[in-house]
Amino acid sequence: MVKELLPIGSIVRINNNDKYIMIINSGFSKEFAYLGIDATIGFENDNKIIKFNENDIVGICFIGYADKNINKDLFIKSVERLKG
Repeated sequence: MVKELLPIGSIVRINNNDKYIMIINSGFSKEFAYLGIDATIGFENDNKIIKFNENDIVGICFIGYADKNINKDLFIKSVERLKG
C-alpha cells in the first residue's frame, strides 16, 4: 500500500483509461489508494467513481493543493514525474 499519497485535486492518467482522472479521495481502503472521477465531466454518480492504486498511475498532469502538512519530498517527486 502507498505510504504517501498525491493530494486531492491532483489530475492523473491511469492504465487502461484514456481520460484525465481527478483524485477525490486518498487512503480510501486497504485495497485501493485512490478514488477518482473523470476530470472533464466531474461527479455524475457513484457508479462513475474510479478506484485505483499508485501503480496504475502512468502520468501526473496536475498536483492538487499542498501546504506545509503535505510531505515536501512527495511533492518534489511528483513534480519530477511531471517533467517526464
